[in-house]
Amino acid sequence: MGTGTGTGADTGTGTDTGTGTDTGTGTGTDPLPSADEWEQVASGTTQDLYGIGFGSATVGWAVGANETIICTKNGGDSWVDQFGNLESSVRPHHEASAHILGSRYTNPGPAHLLDVCAVDANTAWVTSFGPCRDLDLTPCFVTTSGGTTWTCVLTATNFQEWGIYAFDGQTARICTVGSPGHPDSDIIVINGGFDVGSLRVSWASLYDITFATRYDGWVVGGEIWHMADADSGWSRQQRPSGTGMLICVEAADANNVWACGDDGVIIHTTDGGATWTRQESGVSVMLWGIDFIDANTGWCVGADGTILGTTDGGATWTAQDSGVSHGLSSVSAVDAGHVWACGVAGMILRKK
Repeated sequence: MGTGTGTGADTGTGTDTGTGTDTGTGTGTDPLPSADEWEQVASGTTQDLYGIGFGSATVGWAVGANETIICTKNGGDSWVDQFGNLESSVRPHHEASAHILGSRYTNPGPAHLLDVCAVDANTAWVTSFGPCRDLDLTPCFVTTSGGTTWTCVLTATNFQEWGIYAFDGQTARICTVGSPGHPDSDIIVINGGFDVGSLRVSWASLYDITFATRYDGWVVGGEIWHMADADSGWSRQQRPSGTGMLICVEAADANNVWACGDDGVIIHTTDGGATWTRQESGVSVMLWGIDFIDANTGWCVGADGTILGTTDGGATWTAQDSGVSHGLSSVSAVDAGHVWACGVAGMILRKK
């Protein structure tokens, strides 16, 4: 999750005299690509990808079904498999099922990896779909070596780890969802590489988590929960009327936060969640991922190849041409020129 600092101004004082002449002496070079164009890059996998995260303009990871974790160190030009680098004795291996990207998945053995949070070019965290073999605990994995090695952190839950936000190689927050029919959720706190505590939220599925500072964060799903500081704990915030399930949340700062989900819903707060309002997305499909580089510029992705962009904090969202019609699950932006999205069948898109 990148941050931007652009402050340029348009003086707009020029006058068109209408006296120019077209000499026809162009150089014949190809036109520059539109700022809204995307291209597909070869990921090297056909597995569905659920999460993508970049720690720099060149280094990023994507994770997904059946033990898929791939890494690029050249901005997405090429990707290499890193699942073999995970700590093998505690790889997740469990039968479970859930709806992911609109389809029902049953995992009879090989792990589904659900989310990735890249802190920088060396540090990233990955969450998993269910408990590891022989242990009724769900692992997550962390690397501080760019993926050369991944170390397991066993969390005190056997729930599915849908979302993670990490601060460094030692500290992270994870939201988890229980089994169908028992949709309790845990917010897991990891400090010093160990699970040191959690908050149980009964009968409320929670799918994603984000922080503006180390102790100012939000979790979304069937409800919105907010932590304001280290001492206050988590409290529920009021969603706009008619808001369905929220799948992803992103904070640009302590005031500006967005969440997206069912039926094209995007909601936004400018006061840290004291009030949330709906934004007009222009679509009615499921929106799976959202990311902002500052309080103005962001992207949202979802079903049917949907990509939306905004440069005014979501006051207006504009459809961008993804060139694909399949579902997109996640988006990661480092700056306005370095944005990626992933989705079904190993699809990775890169903003031109």
